[in-house]
Amino acid sequence: MHLAKSTNTPAADDEQISLLESGEAIVTGLPAVQVLVQLCEINNQIVRVRASAVKLFYCLTVDGDDISFQDHVGLRCIRTLLTIINTSTNEEESSAAMGIIPNLPKDIQINQWLLDSGAVDIIFAFDTDGNRNA
Repeated sequence: MHLAKSTNTPAADDEQISLLESGEAIVTGLPAVQVLVQLCEINNQIVRVRASAVKLFYCLTVDGDDISFQDHVGLRCIRTLLTIINTSTNEEESSAAMGIIPNLPKDIQINQWLLDSGAVDIIFAFDTDGNRNA
């Protein structure tokens, strides 16, 4: 809820109100990691919320344990992160998404999803392009 409040802009009031209304119901019933994963999937209409969610998700993966993320990181989450890395024009957002990848739980299924989703090519392109959005 604080994340949505911190991104207040007049043009996005309608989206933020619906996010807060639905967010309050979501936050009370789900773990915070799952809510962050859902916020990372928000479309580009509310990009500031998504960018903030990705950066917070990154911070949690740095300090968190694998068990906290194991149940909430699936193929859809990995594809979302790779899409952000590949398409975001926000350098901080794409860098945070990139930073999440090595902090994901060390799990055979997650490794397979990364391979199947083309993560190697996307990561290589991101690394070789350097500051592509700067």
